[in-house]
Amino acid sequence: MIDALHLLLTYQCSRECPHCFVFGGPPGETMTSSQVKRYINAADRAGVEKIALEGGEPFLFYPTLYRAVKLCGEKNMTASLVTNGFWGISTDEAVKWLKPLTECAQLQIMISTDNYHGGKREKKRAHNVKTAATELGIEPITAETSFDDVFFRGRAASELAHRTEKHPWTGFDSCPNENLSHPSRVHVDANGFLQVCQGISSGCIEEQDLGKLVHPEHLGNHPVLGPLISGGPAALVTEFQLDHKGAYADACHLCYLARMDLREKYPEYLGPDRTYGVIN
Repeated sequence: MIDALHLLLTYQCSRECPHCFVFGGPPGETMTSSQVKRYINAADRAGVEKIALEGGEPFLFYPTLYRAVKLCGEKNMTASLVTNGFWGISTDEAVKWLKPLTECAQLQIMISTDNYHGGKREKKRAHNVKTAATELGIEPITAETSFDDVFFRGRAASELAHRTEKHPWTGFDSCPNENLSHPSRVHVDANGFLQVCQGISSGCIEEQDLGKLVHPEHLGNHPVLGPLISGGPAALVTEFQLDHKGAYADACHLCYLARMDLREKYPEYLGPDRTYGVIN
């Protein structure tokens, strides 16, 4: 069973970072409080102990975020917040935002702060959030992304991949970043897509039990995950006889572009649209 369910509370964001997996930015679909409650309850029934609340930028929809954290507290689950800290105008202001969320005893916060997340101004705000979290007894984690850390999927595939060295596609015969047959975490968005990796849906959480959606047999029979599990992104090329460039920035780059070619064939499995840059 998975360790954590990541709720993409919204695709809307105060930034449009070039390496964003989910094409965060304006506009963006957003979960309702009712959805949040259903998804957290589903995770609780499945024995999941940690809920990550992210996006996009979840602090743009603070009332929904607050209700999610409160429900996690009531269920004795860990709530992990992921933010760029745009709201940390000062330490005192950041304390005001965070203090109501301390109703959840097991609270963590990850702050994304680097040149991809707003530069010097937002780096200062992220520092304010970290200081405020420490004052309130919340465990803060700073996530600094450099170009060397980027996975070339989502927006990074189109905006950053051209800047790096390319490697032969045949070498990408496994997924180096996720255990796709036994995932430790999955993401669900406002459309109900349960994503084993961003842009690969194992089904709709509104229609099927969470445990079934992440069961190894179900994942192994998935028309896209099956080949990925057995032979990595290179297997998508050979299985579906896809045209290819011969060399790619990394395994994610090959996987993402192969999936782009397969979307018309498997629209119910390769979505949501947002993760492929289709923004309505």
